[in-house]
Amino acid sequence: MLTAALARLQQRRAAPASEVRPGPLPEYYGIPAIVRWSFIAFVGLMPLEAAALDIASSTFSVARLSGLVFLACYLFFYNPLSGKRPFPPGSLPLSWFLIYLFVFAANGVFLDSVYHRQFVSIFLTLSQLLLLFWIASNLLRVEMLARRALLAFAFGAVICAVGTLAGAPGFTNILTIRAGERMTAMDFNPNYLAYTMAMAAVILIGTGLDIKARSASMKALLIAFALPLLALMIQTGSRTGLAAFAIGFVACILPNRQFRLRPIVIFLSLFLIATLTYLVLQHPTVLNRFEESYAGNLAGRQLIIPASFDMILQKPVFGWQPVAYWEELARRVGQIWGTKDAHNLVFHLLLEVGLLGALPYLIGLWLCVAGAWRARAGKFGTLPFALLAMTLSANLTHTYLARKPQWLILALAVAAAATAVRRAASARYLIRHPLRSPARAGGSFFPAGARQRLF
Repeated sequence: MLTAALARLQQRRAAPASEVRPGPLPEYYGIPAIVRWSFIAFVGLMPLEAAALDIASSTFSVARLSGLVFLACYLFFYNPLSGKRPFPPGSLPLSWFLIYLFVFAANGVFLDSVYHRQFVSIFLTLSQLLLLFWIASNLLRVEMLARRALLAFAFGAVICAVGTLAGAPGFTNILTIRAGERMTAMDFNPNYLAYTMAMAAVILIGTGLDIKARSASMKALLIAFALPLLALMIQTGSRTGLAAFAIGFVACILPNRQFRLRPIVIFLSLFLIATLTYLVLQHPTVLNRFEESYAGNLAGRQLIIPASFDMILQKPVFGWQPVAYWEELARRVGQIWGTKDAHNLVFHLLLEVGLLGALPYLIGLWLCVAGAWRARAGKFGTLPFALLAMTLSANLTHTYLARKPQWLILALAVAAAATAVRRAASARYLIRHPLRSPARAGGSFFPAGARQRLF
């Protein structure tokens, strides 16, 4: 017996590296390790982007620094000069988003010089986000990398939530308003923080409900990690955050070929309803704000929405130009100094670049939604569509166009759609050529002894 074990060990050592590594994951190991882990670290630090480091008397965002490291590592390996890995292919949504960026840039030619500095800053931010979208939409096609990156984002949000709820130094910040107290972390806007917590909670719940999760204990642990996220989401007092989470959760449990209504779904739904009810009763600020909404107080949106609509009707084609429209909107709602945002993604685009720039962006967005919907039976299930649904709902009352998580979700939708198309094409090929299937030939799709690793 000992002799046979030694013989198997020698054979394993003599086998090529491609045979030793897990069979289902050749794409994952085809990506350089430093690119994989720098991308995972970058995504994991997104929920902590308000944290900053003081370097040489300058303040740098931790998430931004990690993004620069990831970009440098990626472009070192993926470029035509490397001779091995060219630039990643583009996508149809990327083309439409680039048209929007071109219209945005063209507006800078006619913009008053007073706004040039802020305009350039926004243009560079959007350019970086489109670069992230381009690269991430290709990296996230690799299932294991996508799952690890999403879980890294969720665990980064858990760290933020636990630190804030525990009152850790540098985390907790309390804002007092008429409806009560609103908790936030570091310099985050409470509404954006609630959106981030909701996104992370949907990731954990969607991953926990996935049939590919290893065990019941793993599922329970992932869902348990969502509890501090929900607690902080309620403490922020954000109405949009709570509504977005509800929409994302409902979309997450939509039935598909891989996932059907099971007792665990019913139990989890009742558990989350009871948990959210308890948290709201313990911290009634969000309930008070919903009551204010019913009474007509929408935190100024009751003035912003009609003023934005009037401005859109006045200049529907070209809009009011980037940056400049904020001041004009502020004046129309009675604010002499300062700026006002439209607090709605569609209104923001129409006011900023008019139909000329808004339509390309909305077409690209629609392609992402359609791709996520078609990919519900793919590797990632309903999770991409659920995250995209909650993001779009959050953008009904806020504008997250220049936020990294939104572009990460759009990239995930494109990646999920691409993998679903590729999977369907492979299935059609095997149906037409059954004798070429490794399984039909007496072999296996995966090397002997390979263990399927999904996390």
